[in-house]
Amino acid sequence: MFRARYPLGRLRPAPYNPRVIDARACAALRQSIRRIGVVKPIIARDTGTVIAGHQRLRQLTALGRALGPVYFAAGITTTDEIRFNQLHNLTEDAPGLWARVPPDPRMGVFVDVPAERIKGAFRGPDAVTRATIGALICRYGPWGCAVATRDGRVIDGINYALTCAVMGLPCRTIRVPDHAARWLARDYGAFRFGHLSGDTWRQSACQRPRLRTGGQRACRSRLYERHVLPQLGPGERLIDFGAGQADYVRRLQGCGHPVVWVEFFPLDGTRLDRPTAHAWCRDALAAWAARGPFDVVVCDSVLNSVDSVAAERDVMVVLNALCRPGGRVGLAEAAVQAWREAHAIAADRPVAPPAVV
Repeated sequence: MFRARYPLGRLRPAPYNPRVIDARACAALRQSIRRIGVVKPIIARDTGTVIAGHQRLRQLTALGRALGPVYFAAGITTTDEIRFNQLHNLTEDAPGLWARVPPDPRMGVFVDVPAERIKGAFRGPDAVTRATIGALICRYGPWGCAVATRDGRVIDGINYALTCAVMGLPCRTIRVPDHAARWLARDYGAFRFGHLSGDTWRQSACQRPRLRTGGQRACRSRLYERHVLPQLGPGERLIDFGAGQADYVRRLQGCGHPVVWVEFFPLDGTRLDRPTAHAWCRDALAAWAARGPFDVVVCDSVLNSVDSVAAERDVMVVLNALCRPGGRVGLAEAAVQAWREAHAIAADRPVAPPAVV
């Protein structure tokens, strides 16, 4: 159920707030609300507990606003709660990602745009994001919205609009001035999910085997295939930090290349194999002690899998220690972007990205 003007006093924050926001970002969010209003509905349980939009509710209350847009959903799971928070506040800047809706002069009003009138890059990037959005729509209804300019250019909620079009559903849309894009592009805080219980090592069960079956269609690492292997010189020492099932490690070993690897969460059936993890760590440290830091450090699908900003920092410190001066660190592109955004938010200033192969 969507209510464009719901009494905000009837909502209550969740016992936790997954987003940490400083005073400067709070002031920017209030200024955004004054300039363009609330263009994304708060998402709440049918009981009135907020799922996504805690900071918007807080700033609306500070501004003395009594009414605001709210979407109510029932039976939300903890996992989907995290997805709502992340997708609802996603900044979409992938190259080639775009969507358009028909021109409309009405400003600040939510209207439903028919699916057949939505145009865009349906085969563009972020397919996994759109699949997740579609799954949440199937479970909880049309929870999101698209933000567009008068001429129909979607500047926020692009993936949501494209998903609605593919599913044949009308897309809730609101029009804003052209200058609103700079307000929507800001990051208003960093997510923290430390209050949720969970075993990080269980993600290892989701790792796909690579290079084993399928011939040319076998699952491959873009980082290895496009950057690491073409640039790896003869005799260069390489360490794979977070090697997963070590498929590329075995490939390099089969070619006689000197390679060391670390995987902290190897599984023995459905349990964490701690002795094996400890043995791999000892081998890596022994190689480092014997010959010093490595020429190439590969960190594929690690930074995007850790569950806290502190863990991201720890990973970067270790990668720096493993790599020799003038060596190379290979990171997945999505992980580099996530690292850059998280640390820019934390420091409230631009942060140089790590070295990338």
